[in-house]
Amino acid sequence: MALLVVVLAPGLLGSIAGMVGLQDETMALLLLVGCLFLFVLFRLSMVVSALKENNIALAQRLAILEFRLADRHEEETKRS
Repeated sequence: MALLVVVLAPGLLGSIAGMVGLQDETMALLLLVGCLFLFVLFRLSMVVSALKENNIALAQRLAILEFRLADRHEEETKRS
């Protein structure tokens, strides 16, 4: 992806390097790739955290349903 951007807009990487204060365009490319990696890692961390919370809520709901089912089963056996 980064190579595609460099090929389509060759001056873009040089201007980004100039804005950041880097002498080398390669370092600017590494900086951009590193920032993209950190963003993706942060986003995946947020998704995993949300899935963890959903999993906890689902386990709690399942425990409540199992308790209610066991309670009904006990009531039915007492009636019989």
